[in-house]
Amino acid sequence: MNKSSRNETTISSRKIAKFFVQFAVLIAAVAILLVCFAQKSCSQSPEMPVTVPEHEVPEPELPKSDEFSASELEAMEQEAERQKREIELIQVRSCLEDMVACCTTGNVESGRYLEQLRISAQNDVGDTSPVVHFDELFLLAKIIHAEAGSSWIPLEWRMKVGEVVLNRVASPEFPDTIHDVVYQKNQYSPVKYDSFKTLLPDGLSAEAAARLLTGERLLNNPAVVFQAGFRQGSGVHEILRDKKLGNTYLCYSEHPELYKEG
Repeated sequence: MNKSSRNETTISSRKIAKFFVQFAVLIAAVAILLVCFAQKSCSQSPEMPVTVPEHEVPEPELPKSDEFSASELEAMEQEAERQKREIELIQVRSCLEDMVACCTTGNVESGRYLEQLRISAQNDVGDTSPVVHFDELFLLAKIIHAEAGSSWIPLEWRMKVGEVVLNRVASPEFPDTIHDVVYQKNQYSPVKYDSFKTLLPDGLSAEAAARLLTGERLLNNPAVVFQAGFRQGSGVHEILRDKKLGNTYLCYSEHPELYKEG
């Protein structure tokens, strides 16, 4: 067989192989269409109507007031009111948890909406726990994360860092809001960088902020208004030690007499 004959035979073999491949694909496509058609027919087939005798589905009967004594009715009303209060308290807690989640995603609009929802639930139930404003929660969580946001830093450490911020807010030596304390000149260095504007705190930092804004405290000393990697003020209240970060000093004001009760 010469070279041209061998080439013609090869070309013919390829054509035949290509034909069988195309034929197999066609068969598979037809099979898929048949299966889909069968499934569609089954899903659209009407169900057999079910007839239920009337006596098998009795109408629910509400308790009549004359079936209970006055004391029983009063107890039932009190129980209903208690359950309603529990549901509203759960809503208060749930809103705060969702606000914390909004901090970690930067969803400011939803966070502010949840703030109003929580305040409304607090008013309805007479909850006297502190009102938490989302913008303050978000900013406090951000500065906590910027100062102590390493993944291995525990919740308690972060809360102490945030508590120093709130101590400053309550102090006569510093500004009166979280915003003004955080952005006070030459105080918290992370705010100088553009990255702070887009910083998203992690869950622990946001949780620390939420706990602090609802009244939890760990330092329990309003005179602790300094937190840094060096000693300052009138003395050291506590040293937070870490092998990677070194020591963080929580220090008293230079004027501790301003914080004495009475």
